Amino acid sequence: MRLPIAFVLLLVPLYGVAQAADLNGYNARYECRAGGPVCNVDVTALTTKPCDQVITTSTTPTNDWSAIDWSNNVICIGPGDHTPRGTLRLAVGGSSGAYKVLRYYTSGDTNDEPWNQPAGNRARLRQIDTNGKGGWIIHRLTFEDGTGDAQLRVLNSSNIIVSHSYFTNMDVAAIGISRSDSGSANGNVIQNSVIENGQHRRNLDVIGIDICNATNTRIVNNEIRNPGSHHIQISECAFGTAGTAIENNDLYFGSDVYTNCSGSFTPTGPCAAGEAILSFKDSGTPSNPVVVLHNRIWGARYNDQNVCCTGASGSAISPVGGGTTDSHWYLFQNNIIADSQNAFEWTTWGGGSAINHSVIGNLIYDIQPFLSSTTSAAFWWGFENLRSYRLRAYRARLQK
Repeated sequence: MRLPIAFVLLLVPLYGVAQAADLNGYNARYECRAGGPVCNVDVTALTTKPCDQVITTSTTPTNDWSAIDWSNNVICIGPGDHTPRGTLRLAVGGSSGAYKVLRYYTSGDTNDEPWNQPAGNRARLRQIDTNGKGGWIIHRLTFEDGTGDAQLRVLNSSNIIVSHSYFTNMDVAAIGISRSDSGSANGNVIQNSVIENGQHRRNLDVIGIDICNATNTRIVNNEIRNPGSHHIQISECAFGTAGTAIENNDLYFGSDVYTNCSGSFTPTGPCAAGEAILSFKDSGTPSNPVVVLHNRIWGARYNDQNVCCTGASGSAISPVGGGTTDSHWYLFQNNIIADSQNAFEWTTWGGGSAINHSVIGNLIYDIQPFLSSTTSAAFWWGFENLRSYRLRAYRARLQK
């Protein structure tokens, strides 16, 4: 049995033509927008306010960001290469009720997306470090350089909204969201953006969005393709990631990163330069679980360690109880998971556990043995007593 044509069209990768996730008439619950049920912030109105200051490539000094007047509320970045200025560290913060804006600007702006702009028209930054400051909207900016760190480093910062921005060529991560033992990282949102084409690094994972000890992180309406390893990872940290919501994203590996399993790229290869698309190594809570809702997820293959990463068996979604952390309290609902070696692979190792997961109303399609004969829609390994593992798989549909 084959997918209806609408589903097939959703899963066709447009190589060379990046685009944020296809909304397809769907209003994401967790998106920040005017009247949003979870985040009632009018991002459109705030990001179209006039610039209080414009930084161009000729604004002096040209080797740092000291020209910024941080008393301004709308700071605009003109087109061109700003990477010689180095890391932009936010010096002040706004608030959830009075956001500051850092956004793209050019005269005669047509509001084109940065991933569709000619290279010379992009406002290209090396890195932003939120520097413990929150209450910012980062809008229509481009990050194209490896930095030895996340291109956007959100550490001990809350209420950061990333909107319509473009991340590519990352060598560690596109976006890292975390807090220290005494800090806080709450309510950060990545929406309507594109992350693609991370570097391939042997024995290392290059992540699209990495979340560690942060609460109520929302990842909404994005396209993430070929990040280098995991598209989204909840890392093995200490304090959990309650309230993480991953909603209405297109998350996939394209055939341009498939290999012959021996280090050579070929679009028909059974392996890939990447690992599990979603990797979960820490927990939500009973009252505030991790929610994975209404996403399209496809293209997972066995990891070719000759090209990148540390090894994986081709799973679209891998909730893993790590050596020091558990992976508890997840809801997977109304997702399309297709064209992969495995759909779900629950594993536990080193003393960690992966329990209390609900799988409801998902469409799982075209799961097949691209490499190994081991292939499954739902696979458990390392569980000594599977009968005690509560998997509530209501209304799930498996088609082949």
